[in-house]
Amino acid sequence: PSDELIVQKAYFKKHGKMPLADGVDIITVKSLAFARFLEIAEKLGVTAAVITDNDGKLAALEKKYAPFKAIASISVHYDTDVAYQTLEPQLVKKNGVAKVNSILGTTYATEGELIEYMKSQKTDTALAFFDTTEDWDAPDYIDKAIQ
Repeated sequence: PSDELIVQKAYFKKHGKMPLADGVDIITVKSLAFARFLEIAEKLGVTAAVITDNDGKLAALEKKYAPFKAIASISVHYDTDVAYQTLEPQLVKKNGVAKVNSILGTTYATEGELIEYMKSQKTDTALAFFDTTEDWDAPDYIDKAIQ
C-alpha cells in the first residue's frame, strides 16, 4: 500500500487529478500473480504499466518480464541503479536528504540513516509524501510509467 500511495500522489502531481478520475487503477500484485494479471490485461487489450523495485537483481527482472516485452500494451518500469534497490532509497536519490527530511519531519544527517528510517516506517513515509504540500519529484521510472 505504501508504494501505491507514492504512485498515486506522483500521478496527481503530474496530471492534476487522481488516477481513478482518469480511469486508471493502481493495484499491488504480489508473488506469481503478476503474470496472470498481465496475461489478462493483454487479452482484454488493457494498457498496463508495471512499476517495480529492482531489488539488486537486474538479470532476474529481465528474465521475469521477458515474456511481456513484445506486448505493446505492457510496459515495465524500474531503476537500473542497484545501489538504490527499493522505493525509499529511490525517493532519497531523486529528492536528496534535506528535502526528504523536511517532508518526513526528521533530521537524519546521512542518506543511509534516513533510508533505514524510511524502510522501517514505510507506511508513515508514504503517508507523509502523499499528504505533504511540499514539492517533491517521483523517481524517473515512476514518472515514465505515469505519463
